[in-house]
Amino acid sequence: MPSTTPINYTPEARREPSLKEPPKRKRKVTFVSENQRRVIQDKFLKEAPSVEAWLAGVARNVALAELLYHPSAYQWGLFDGVRVSIKEFDFSAELGPLFPKTKMWLLHAGLPSAHEREVNFSRFLRNCAAV
Repeated sequence: MPSTTPINYTPEARREPSLKEPPKRKRKVTFVSENQRRVIQDKFLKEAPSVEAWLAGVARNVALAELLYHPSAYQWGLFDGVRVSIKEFDFSAELGPLFPKTKMWLLHAGLPSAHEREVNFSRFLRNCAAV
């Protein structure tokens, strides 16, 4: 079981997590050519201030997927206090055996107000940061 202390533990790490703002830590500079920077700027850097911030967001989303699909997600407390509904779909009959069952996590199912959804999602992000 992984440690429950975030790797980048600082007093700032106790703030409310945000999807738009990666954790504050010193990042290595990513070297890209001018052409690569232009392509990345045009296609991907909509809200990220830099290539490094964009890559940190990509890495965070990949890590989130790893957490969701890990068999120990419930044991780690990923969904503690979070209202979640999990739907499973099996596309193998229509698309063949290469397309196994897949899951969809519905974190806002049955929560009518935006405030309730925001509180639920914030709780989920705090749980993710603790894992």
